[in-house]
Amino acid sequence: MNKIIFILLLFLIPFKLLSQHKWESPSLFIGTTYLKNFKTNSIYDPTLIIMHIPYSVLSKKHLKLHLGLEPQFNIVSIVGTYKKEFEYGINVLFRISYILNNTTIYAQPSIGPHYITHGTDIQIKGFIFSDNIGVGVTRQFKKLKIDLQTRYRHLSNAGLNEPNIGIDNMFILIGIGYWF
Repeated sequence: MNKIIFILLLFLIPFKLLSQHKWESPSLFIGTTYLKNFKTNSIYDPTLIIMHIPYSVLSKKHLKLHLGLEPQFNIVSIVGTYKKEFEYGINVLFRISYILNNTTIYAQPSIGPHYITHGTDIQIKGFIFSDNIGVGVTRQFKKLKIDLQTRYRHLSNAGLNEPNIGIDNMFILIGIGYWF
C-alpha cells in the first residue's frame, strides 16, 4: 500500500508545481530498450514511464536551460519468463536546449535514486542509482508538444552491495505534453 501511495505522489506532484512561476508544462514519456545490457546477455528489459517536469532557469532567444525532475515507474520484463518486476524513483536533470521556431533540440544528463524489485547475476535488487544522458527533439503544436528522445542509462548501487557490475541500456522514448 505504501508503494502505491508513493507512486501516486510522484505523478501528482507536477500539477501542484505548475502553480509556481517558472515551472513549465510536464510531459509524459514512454520508452523501450533498443540495446539491452552491453556487459552480459541480460534478462532485464525495462519499459520506462516517466513524468518530465521542467523548471526554467534561463531563457534567451534561441537558448533555454532547465532544471527538472523525472519521477518514474518502470515495468521490467524478465526475458524468458512471463514475470513482471518494477523500478521506481526520481531523477534530477539539467537540460540545455536550442530553439528554432517550433522545434527544440536538447541534451540532458540526469541522476537519481531508484529501487528495483529484481536482481540479476550482475546487479543486486534494492536501492540503486540511475545515471542518464539523453538527446532529443521537441516539436511544439500550439498547446501540444511531441518529444522524441534517445537515452543511455546506467543502473548501479555505487558499490554498496555485490554484485554491482551495473545494468546499461539504450532507450528510445516518445513524450507528449500539453500547456494548461
